[in-house]
This record gives sequence, C-alpha cells and structure tokens, in this order.
Amino acid sequence: MLTKAEKTKQFILETASPLYNEKGISGVSIDDVLEATKLTKGCLYGHFNGKEDLSEQVVDYFLKKITERVASIVSKGKTAKEKIFLYLDFYKNPIDTYIAGGCPIFNTQTGKSTLSFKHYFNCDYLNDLNRQDIDEKKIKFV
Repeated sequence: MLTKAEKTKQFILETASPLYNEKGISGVSIDDVLEATKLTKGCLYGHFNGKEDLSEQVVDYFLKKITERVASIVSKGKTAKEKIFLYLDFYKNPIDTYIAGGCPIFNTQTGKSTLSFKHYFNCDYLNDLNRQDIDEKKIKFV
C-alpha cells in the first residue's frame, strides 16, 4: 500500500503525463502542472527537485506505461511471427495511441531535451521470440 506522499507523487506524475505528451518537455511549465494538479509549489517541490527532475520522472512514467502495454500485447503471441505482427500492429497508427497526445516516444524526441531514453528501446518483449520458430525456419531474417 502506498503512503500518502507516494500517492501524491503518483497523482502528480499521472496528471502531468498528458501535459508533457501533448505540449512536449519544453512546452510544459511548472505553473501548468500546478494548475492541473491544484497543488502548491511547496508540495510539488517536496516531491521533485525542479522541472528537470519532474520531467525525467514524468517521461520515465509514461514510457514505462507504454513499454508495459506493448509487452503485454506482444506476450499474447505464441510464435515469433505472431509476436512481431502484434508489435507492428500496436504501432501501425502512431497518432491513435492510448496516451493522449500521440506517441510519447516520438514526442519526447521532438523537443529540445537533454533526457536520454536509450534504455527504453531494448525491446525485451521481442528478445524472447520463440527460438524454435527461428531454428525451424518458420521465420527468416534477411
């Protein structure tokens, strides 16, 4: 069970995520987050060390959410081929996403940001492709 402080921080992240996704990192101000959350500056700074810290944690939050969602969908595939097609289907329309504002991975890279997201692009959910399908040449890599 989360403490009151952890619930507040979670609330801030959940409320700020759509703002960051729609406006971009450089487009969101602390005042935007304060207005959306209806919290005080002191409360916000009690959980984050500044806008850069808040931005990093918001981006971590929504990239974690999208990664979990993709992994959940891909895991439904039984063969390597099914998993690849499920992955591709998830991204077939980058404008129509389940997070308001479009694809957060694309959106974080279009603004001027010093944040690095390389650790989100390892595609662990594709790394476990069924080796038997590959070995039996049901899937060909060219």
